[in-house]
Amino acid sequence: MELQAAVPKDWERVCILGPYSNDEAAMKTLGFNWPVEKHSSISYNDGIALLVFVRDRKVVKALEDPRRSGDFSDLSGRCFPRDKAQFVQQALPDDGWLRLVPRMEPDTSP
Repeated sequence: MELQAAVPKDWERVCILGPYSNDEAAMKTLGFNWPVEKHSSISYNDGIALLVFVRDRKVVKALEDPRRSGDFSDLSGRCFPRDKAQFVQQALPDDGWLRLVPRMEPDTSP
């Protein structure tokens, strides 16, 4: 999954907030105040992860992504630059969630 293609708006990085993230967690992750509790159900909904698209220290879009479609929650608190916002599904774990993890670039060093 390449988020650049999926979310064409003008953004520089995407930050991921997992279930039960609150305003304090959003500030720590984003690096600026944004009232996530006002704009999302993430603070009380464990069925989603929140993808927050940022440009110039401003939120340009926030998407509640159902975890059953692919679970970003293991990446909670992390941000990825637009050109690195590529994710793949990890093998199905015992708990039944389809994990999404960053796509690793092949090592081309000699």
